[in-house]
Amino acid sequence: RFPVSLNAILESEIGDESVTLMDVSEGGFRLFTKLPMRPDGLCHFRIQINSSQTIPLTAKPVWNRRRREWGFSIVNAPLGWKQFIESLASPVAA
Repeated sequence: RFPVSLNAILESEIGDESVTLMDVSEGGFRLFTKLPMRPDGLCHFRIQINSSQTIPLTAKPVWNRRRREWGFSIVNAPLGWKQFIESLASPVAA
């Protein structure tokens, strides 16, 4: 997992919510939300990777703490997500 602070939109039937991803990996991420979640439901996100790139992701909640902190497993990630995770994993050239 990589610690991040990524803005995202969680799309919902009751309205979209701005959320912040706290840490990410190729297969999942963690965030805080005020929206009620169904543990068996799929969620759709638009994640702002940088000022010019937004990535759509489908994920499902797999755990929660204190009703607001959720861990998600990614169901469908485009190539851009994998490239983003690879960039976090690669050492920065000096």
